[in-house]
Amino acid sequence: GASDNERYAKMGLSNADVATYPGLTPTKAVEYLRGNQDEEQVTDSSGVTVAGTFRARSSRLGDIVNSTPVIFTKQENFGFSGLPGTAGTSYTTFIENRRNSNQQPMVYVGANDGYLHAFSGTDGREVFGFMPNGALTSIGRLLNPKYQHQYYVDGPVAVSDAQIGAAWGTVLVGSTGAGSKSLFALNVTNPSGVGPNQVLWELDGASNPDIGHMLGKALIVPIN
Repeated sequence: GASDNERYAKMGLSNADVATYPGLTPTKAVEYLRGNQDEEQVTDSSGVTVAGTFRARSSRLGDIVNSTPVIFTKQENFGFSGLPGTAGTSYTTFIENRRNSNQQPMVYVGANDGYLHAFSGTDGREVFGFMPNGALTSIGRLLNPKYQHQYYVDGPVAVSDAQIGAAWGTVLVGSTGAGSKSLFALNVTNPSGVGPNQVLWELDGASNPDIGHMLGKALIVPIN
């Protein structure tokens, strides 16, 4: 039930910003940010804009600066079989089941288009993209034809197996790095099935003033 102005505000667009884009709707803005190029500016040979209102991109994938790609395959083994009791034995079963599955290799990386991207390691197609709230609050700047580079999802990515509730699964922890003050975790046990319910949590500076820019890589480890 949010109004258009409320939706624009969540993207960091003021009323003055909105007025510079004739025919703008929240749907058009979102579709552009998801990679649709229909509303991108087109210029003639003299540099005059003849169509479109949003910034023309050289690539739909944003630049990758400080977020190093992480490769994850079904052969991964993080050594948790050595844990005592059922935690260790159940992990052995978990990795054996994954090794015998048809799970495709994945490549995870953050980009300065506002997304954590998950690509198939088999054919390079995007399996899913996740935009943390830490990037959402200023993402509208990417529409601006006069946009000057800024960081969005620029932090390192960590992927490891972990116990999610009572069962083993695979967790991704990433940050927005220099882009904003945000740390997030996703359940990527089944990469092709990632949706809103697989967002485990997000911590940001807006809800916790003690959180700053996180430039280091997270550690995912068992604790007592």
